[in-house]
Amino acid sequence: MLNAAFGTSASETTIRRFLSTGAKSVSDKVVQAIDAYLDRYVRPEWTKEEAENQSVAKSLFEVMRAFFHMRSDDARPYRNSVPGIYRFYAYSELGGGCDVVCLGAINFAKDFSVEELQTSIEENGETINEEFHGYYIYYTKFLIVVLRNKVGWKPKFYILHIPDYPGDDGKRQSLTGALLKVGEDRHVFGTTIHMVRNKNAFKETAVVPRSSEKVGSGIRAILDSRRWLPEPPRGAAS
Repeated sequence: MLNAAFGTSASETTIRRFLSTGAKSVSDKVVQAIDAYLDRYVRPEWTKEEAENQSVAKSLFEVMRAFFHMRSDDARPYRNSVPGIYRFYAYSELGGGCDVVCLGAINFAKDFSVEELQTSIEENGETINEEFHGYYIYYTKFLIVVLRNKVGWKPKFYILHIPDYPGDDGKRQSLTGALLKVGEDRHVFGTTIHMVRNKNAFKETAVVPRSSEKVGSGIRAILDSRRWLPEPPRGAAS
């Protein structure tokens, strides 16, 4: 219950009315009192938690760099050619196996941070947008990427190969590798992921049928190749 120290008194019922999404109203004094309470007790904790999370995240990158012995020689060939925005293609976990492809967006920043946006299918069939953030390091000709969902903190990992190809202009146009994450049902989900440089990717995330022209036969061939995934045990269903 808010008391006069915040400008007015408000009962639990009044506060519930304030929180209700229905067509109910409370006085301006109550709104001001709740705002004063949030400023004094709640928002400082939000700011503190955000700062702590940023500190922990930055520490994670330092640990990754040390743990995998990332040297300046590992990063030097790619520090200007790999960073940028890519569209990625991967089979959707809840989209009927290999029937639906997720078109997501990922930005590899030059400070080794990563931001990702993807459209996903929930179990009820609805689509949602998910945001991930994390860090990456270079390991020889690979990117090691560690991400977590901003809601729920679910982990996701990529190991991406940095290809050499004829006529390379110094801007890597594609990355391909393996995706591994904790699935919706707490199982492990893994699939091939392919990324193509595309500055508009964050505006065009979607889930589409495997047959969509947005995927193309070349992308489908890469996703079906399983080149970057471990072979299933002998006798196991493919």
